Amino acid sequence: MRRLVFMALGLALALGCGHVEADHPYDPTAPREAQHRARLRGQVAGLTAEGIADGRVQLFEGDAEDPRYEVLLDDSGHFLFQAVLVGTYRLVVAAPGLSFAPRVVDLGPARDVDLGIIDVAGAGAALGTVRGRVRLGDRPDGPHGGVLVETSSGALGLSDVDGAFEIGLAAGERGVRFSHPGYETQLVATGEVPAGETFTLDADVVLAPTPGTVQGRVTLRSFGSAARLAQVRVTLTSVAGASEAVALAENGTFTAEGLTPGTWILQAGDAGYEPVVRPVALEAGEVVDVGEVRLAHRSTGPDAVVLAGRVVDDGGLPVAGAAVAVRFDAPDEVFRETTAGADGVFAVPAAEDERYHVRVGDETVGPVVWDAAEGAFVTEAGDPIELVVAR
Repeated sequence: MRRLVFMALGLALALGCGHVEADHPYDPTAPREAQHRARLRGQVAGLTAEGIADGRVQLFEGDAEDPRYEVLLDDSGHFLFQAVLVGTYRLVVAAPGLSFAPRVVDLGPARDVDLGIIDVAGAGAALGTVRGRVRLGDRPDGPHGGVLVETSSGALGLSDVDGAFEIGLAAGERGVRFSHPGYETQLVATGEVPAGETFTLDADVVLAPTPGTVQGRVTLRSFGSAARLAQVRVTLTSVAGASEAVALAENGTFTAEGLTPGTWILQAGDAGYEPVVRPVALEAGEVVDVGEVRLAHRSTGPDAVVLAGRVVDDGGLPVAGAAVAVRFDAPDEVFRETTAGADGVFAVPAAEDERYHVRVGDETVGPVVWDAAEGAFVTEAGDPIELVVAR
């Protein structure tokens, strides 16, 4: 019996210890900030004494322009990052006269990663130096940091936040390449720079932004036939004044490509519908999905007006209970159906900027239009809506 009790107790403890809370620091599915931090270490070899004294190691996230973490080298070139958030980083060794290709480092919860020796001897053998400034064309006020600067030998560098850069050229190299996500790559000729000399570009390098794309889908809350949807007009207008008409697919989706980065105003609407206006901030090379653009018919909202008329017989007497169909002028589809009252009068909510036809049996009146002065729908001749039917 005692043995059975201990076995049950052991099983309970095992089950209890096997449960890991969702925010446990060792659970890889827990939020990033809740996971146990990692450590990263290594040693940079191949630097001069000056390079070791001024050298540093940086960790960048994604396409970030500024490092998330940065540490200095000690006297022997060692470095150590403490308490680093889990994730994937670009590791860059930065030192005077050095252009070192970044390497990717993946850090998991509570990992203690030793990269060993990182030999940069070949990367620091530049004979000359090129410096200057690079700007992102759609950012007049910056920032311009994070632009990748590289040479044909594979030396790499990143521009500072103000766009300033400096990179070494090896023997035989005569140009520098500039690239940044969302911008056109540019190659700038420098000529060969002699050892120990510095060549400064006499003009800023300006990277043109790659055009962006805006996409989405238009839907109609009411009366959403394919023919009605096809009449919706969608436009994109930039704050600089450029305007683009956007075509809709049969299901209402749209894609506008080749747009200059910046702020655009999306407008969607049609007769009878409340227009939708949305600002869209578009970055270089970005695809922005604005989601569903839903249009509400004016007849269903506070701006509805009344379309009213009267049904009489050929003797002028009201026809109670007459079935009345109100149809759109274009496309020819049913808008609303109703029944005339005891006095022959009928009324339905409508939109003042649409044209309609009213039908009772074989009799039709239309198109009828809104007369703001009269505050009513009338025929094009200006007459009240009246349908005469035979008894």
